[in-house]
Amino acid sequence: MALTILVTGAVSMLVLVSAMSVARSVSELQTVAVNLAREGIEFSRSIRDSNWLQNIAFDTTLNIDDTHSFVPKLDPSTNLVALDFSPQTIDDAAWTKIFKYNELSTYFGLMVNFQATPPPGSDLTATPFQRIVYAYPICEDGSVLTSGQCSDMTYTEIGLKIVCEVQWSERNRTHRVKLEEDLYDWQRGGR
Repeated sequence: MALTILVTGAVSMLVLVSAMSVARSVSELQTVAVNLAREGIEFSRSIRDSNWLQNIAFDTTLNIDDTHSFVPKLDPSTNLVALDFSPQTIDDAAWTKIFKYNELSTYFGLMVNFQATPPPGSDLTATPFQRIVYAYPICEDGSVLTSGQCSDMTYTEIGLKIVCEVQWSERNRTHRVKLEEDLYDWQRGGR
């Protein structure tokens, strides 16, 4: 009887420890995903603010024709961000995949979008993450367009709804995180 109680207790402890380990792993990956999504929104905000400082339209380079999706690509050697408008959805893995600089790199730990597979011998390794950013026009009537432009409806664009989506797979399950923020042209009379 005492042996049964001990075995039951030991098995219960192992199950609990295993469940806690899985929960911790999911939590760690989710934290990274949220930070990657936040970074995508911050890239967009930085571009808007840089456009204002250059005295050009707030959405220059963020809203190209009807292409409302892009991937921010940071070049760590110049500290500049370029936007790639090739991907249309997060499932365009060749464009949306996130890579991490390995310990041999000057940029160790930095995660960046990189098109396709890095060349052999590079200092980039694949992560389980993919990221895409959507910039949807906000019209003066308050509508948000997922296709087309405000001018198509004879409205003025007053802002952009920035949606950053990050996806990753773990234990044969796909997880997604989406963060949204409205960026207005407040300097030129937006809300």
